[in-house]
Amino acid sequence: MDSKEVVLLKKALERQKKARQQAERILEEKSNELYEVASHLRESNAKLENLLSEKTSELDGVFINIIDPYVVMDLSFNVVSMNQSAKNFLGYDHNKEQINLWKMVHKDYMEYTIESFSSLKEVGQLKNYRAKILVKDNVEKWVEINASLVFNKEKQPVAAQGIVRDITQEMEVRELLSEQKRQLDVIVNSSPLGIILADSNKILKVNYTMTSLLGYTLNSFM
Repeated sequence: MDSKEVVLLKKALERQKKARQQAERILEEKSNELYEVASHLRESNAKLENLLSEKTSELDGVFINIIDPYVVMDLSFNVVSMNQSAKNFLGYDHNKEQINLWKMVHKDYMEYTIESFSSLKEVGQLKNYRAKILVKDNVEKWVEINASLVFNKEKQPVAAQGIVRDITQEMEVRELLSEQKRQLDVIVNSSPLGIILADSNKILKVNYTMTSLLGYTLNSFM
């Protein structure tokens, strides 16, 4: 090999060396860029996860600390979550045993409950559902429930959540007043004395004895 060929070979090797060094430098720069992008993505994901966790905790705190019982159930009436107020009211803890709310519905309100649940699934909300239920030890309670559906990411209903209000005392008072009114009607209608019940504007009730004494029909007074 003469000196000219040696010079050409050295130049070729030098070009290869420079090209390899340049390629290695570009590869290193791209690797650093990819590492920075990956680090940025990990940091962003971590922030999003923390934010989601914080918001979930905030919501959990709202429902856990709410005064009225709050319950989440799947579409088969199985309790998924409930706050302490619900545990106290129902007498059960979903963390210790499986709870199915359908089994608590009083037999007189099962058909009404089926209709209401169908309406909930169709409309997405249920307002002022009132029924009698059986809580722990088969104690009868009256409840008023306002509920809404819970959807997954595909916008499909997967559960229902609701606020339960104990209206037992309210319903007992209503039943008592209704019974007292019925008893008053019996007393007034069967009395041998003529009786007229009225307020400042109109006659409310006239018994048969009074209509007989005056010779008028009931419709004449009302």
